Amino acid sequence: MNKMVTVKEKYEWLAKAKREYGIAFWQGALKVYPFINALPYKSLLDVGTGGGKYLDHLGSQYETIYGVDWAVEPRVKRENFHFFKTDAWEIPLPDKSVDITTSFDFVEHIEPDRLEDIFKEMCRVTKYMMIHKINSCNSGSSRDDLEKQFGTGEGELHLSIHDNKWWNTFLKDYCQSTFLPTCEFPCQRKQVFFGLVM
Repeated sequence: MNKMVTVKEKYEWLAKAKREYGIAFWQGALKVYPFINALPYKSLLDVGTGGGKYLDHLGSQYETIYGVDWAVEPRVKRENFHFFKTDAWEIPLPDKSVDITTSFDFVEHIEPDRLEDIFKEMCRVTKYMMIHKINSCNSGSSRDDLEKQFGTGEGELHLSIHDNKWWNTFLKDYCQSTFLPTCEFPCQRKQVFFGLVM
């Protein structure tokens, strides 16, 4: 079986078998929302949306909100939310059509040979800024369930694991400058927010 199909099947299975998958860690995104809500932007794209509960906490100035995910149907209540169930390297939006793009606990799940495709696509549709929350450690959630379903060794969901220095160097190829948004994020797991100015 093709490796990419296998990865996708894991997420689709989790979304059906574990209702809490995709919404369990949404509170972490809220740590940076005061910063996002203080920006003078009107449109936002969230990639790897999952349950998307954090999007209901966006400020009212965001007139148009988009979400992209290939497995989990979001549970966003806002009427101005538009969802695309598709791959993140094929976002069905015009060039420079959204002011800011975000992702929370998403890019570490991407296979290394797809990272460049996804960041090029996010840059294509983004006008001003991107903010990403990235895990740089092995995944723990759902490991046992995945191995029972798909076999020994199939429980790891973090496919692109790098330290903060690596991510900072990688991201500089896709923007004019990088920054760390001002927010506190106390957590035992290795996580960091990266901001990119386009």
